[in-house]
Amino acid sequence: LATSMVFEACGSLLYFLKDEGVGGLFRRDAATGTETRVLLKQNLHLGDMALSPDGAMLAVASQQSGGVGNICVMKTAGSGMRDVTGGDTVDCAPAWVPGESNQLLFQSSGLARNEQGYIVAQGHASIQILNMDSGTISPVLDDPGFDYLKPRVCPAGNLLFIRRPFETPAYGAQSVFLDTLLFP
Repeated sequence: LATSMVFEACGSLLYFLKDEGVGGLFRRDAATGTETRVLLKQNLHLGDMALSPDGAMLAVASQQSGGVGNICVMKTAGSGMRDVTGGDTVDCAPAWVPGESNQLLFQSSGLARNEQGYIVAQGHASIQILNMDSGTISPVLDDPGFDYLKPRVCPAGNLLFIRRPFETPAYGAQSVFLDTLLFP
């Protein structure tokens, strides 16, 4: 299953494939058509790839255990992979800020868990900016009434995104009754 892909400036294609247990980052060379394995690892689940403006780094959304999603960065050669966000959130859709080699925009939603640690709800999506030099994260757009999705910055410097009304998850007594009744 292919989850994400991005073209490099030279025309080569970087793409991520995964199955139930293994995930891998691959490159298809534009000139020769040769496919090479860049990174292969058990339980690696990447998506939403974004190439840095200089083409040296790759920002990706990494699905972790327990429903958490972090933003990771790595060299396009596959080395130096590290998480740059963390917490009980779903962080995805990274986008490099043009002209700022160490700043990333991304979409972030908080997770609500019950006493047993199971996810019971996911909050609204906000757009955050990460400054990797200082390690700080600051909100750019955050309104509990709306989801702000898929941030991108165009060459003119304008922030582009999708805004939609946030729908509060509804899980009431009727849902509990139906879950109990339909339990396999």
